Amino acid sequence: LNYNMYDPIIIGGSAAGSSAAIYAARRKLNFKVVTVDTGGEVALSGEVGNWPGVVSIQGFELAKKFNEHVKSYGVEIDEGWKIEKISPVKKHYVLTAANGSGETKEIETKSVIIATGIHPRHLAVPGEKELYQKGVTYCTVCDGPLFKNKTTVTIGSGNSALESALMMTNIAKKV
Repeated sequence: LNYNMYDPIIIGGSAAGSSAAIYAARRKLNFKVVTVDTGGEVALSGEVGNWPGVVSIQGFELAKKFNEHVKSYGVEIDEGWKIEKISPVKKHYVLTAANGSGETKEIETKSVIIATGIHPRHLAVPGEKELYQKGVTYCTVCDGPLFKNKTTVTIGSGNSALESALMMTNIAKKV
């Protein structure tokens, strides 16, 4: 029996990773969370007005609450580490993690929960960074209602952009 064998390793420290960690802790599983940072995109958000049970909160504060909740269960969190490789080996997995200092380590686990969330692709056009959260957003579900009866533009390709544009036709004056 390998006493360093986890079940599971949770990759990601935002809403989904935190939820998985809370459930794993309540089940008393041998696990840990590996994450580059806690909070993910939520921590970078301004006001969050669509979190159930909380009318309005700053994204950074909400991310802090995720982290506090997880830590209240004594969960081990490897913050500052990024999983770079998942290798299947017989009946388990070896995860290779690296930190910003160039150190690497291997972690063995019976299962992996990938809860890394999303990171929007930026256009790198003039004004995009300066207008972020001042009209430029990356989440139609989150921010679409803020543009009720206004003229909007959806930039992107594939299903996500089409879904966004269609959703905005029911919200905006013009898309």
